[in-house]
Amino acid sequence: MAQSNIDYKINPRFVPGDIPLWLGNAKDSAIIYDATAGDLTLQTQNASAVLTDRIRVESGTNTPFVEFAAGRLRLLDAAAGPAAAGEITRDGADLKVYSGGAVRNLTNVGSGFSNVVEDTTPQLGGDLDANGSDITGVGHVGFLAAQDASAGANDLDDYEEGTFTPGIGDASLDGSGEGQTYSIQVGRYTKIGHRLFFQLRVAISDLGTLTTSEQCRVTGLPFTSKNVTNALSSCDVSIGSGLAITAGHKVSANISPNVAFINMQLWDATTGNTALLLSELTADGGLVISGHYEVE
Repeated sequence: MAQSNIDYKINPRFVPGDIPLWLGNAKDSAIIYDATAGDLTLQTQNASAVLTDRIRVESGTNTPFVEFAAGRLRLLDAAAGPAAAGEITRDGADLKVYSGGAVRNLTNVGSGFSNVVEDTTPQLGGDLDANGSDITGVGHVGFLAAQDASAGANDLDDYEEGTFTPGIGDASLDGSGEGQTYSIQVGRYTKIGHRLFFQLRVAISDLGTLTTSEQCRVTGLPFTSKNVTNALSSCDVSIGSGLAITAGHKVSANISPNVAFINMQLWDATTGNTALLLSELTADGGLVISGHYEVE
């Protein structure tokens, strides 16, 4: 049998059980088995020798294989060639992942990773990718602070939670600059994609210089509604207090396109509703309203 690449001479620096090898010109190299650690390693006993050959694990011809070369772990497709290799290496505190020659950094951030980029087409139902966003910790998906809007009908491009301060206004839509005072102003919202869900409670204690013959409007919504002609959004008015309306009449509300306020209505006729006037709200009126509407 040919003895290609195998040197059966026992080097005194080896111990029984080692398999000495010739790798290029590095004749003092061996496969070393450490029974204590359970490791199988390839190393050179000659300080001047350099192992330039690669350690390759593959199955069959022209199939993907794993290779360790030049300090990098490479994942290759034999048919595509080295230029298409995926590589993993360490650079200081960063674990760098190369794909087709382009570097991607996986930087440790607490218990998670930042700058995790796989491709430019995030999809749910297959892989969960983060394109320019952070996956921070277990159970948390962070979106960009400034929305990166997508026209895709199946793309979720934004999520936000927050608070806002509702006010009462007339046609000027000034909820605070006409001498109004309030006893309650609470507003909370959740924005999911292009849909904003909100709840609010507002109670006024002085109408100030508001024009009481004008329609009552609740101001201060956190986002402007989407500008689509005739696309009004209805709201639920669950509580009204201190109002000056006829028993049996019902307060309702809606949001017009391209506005950041609520129009208050009153079902007071068999033909339909009319505007709820500020005089009907009175100087100690209160409202609890919830709803949702489309935003840009």
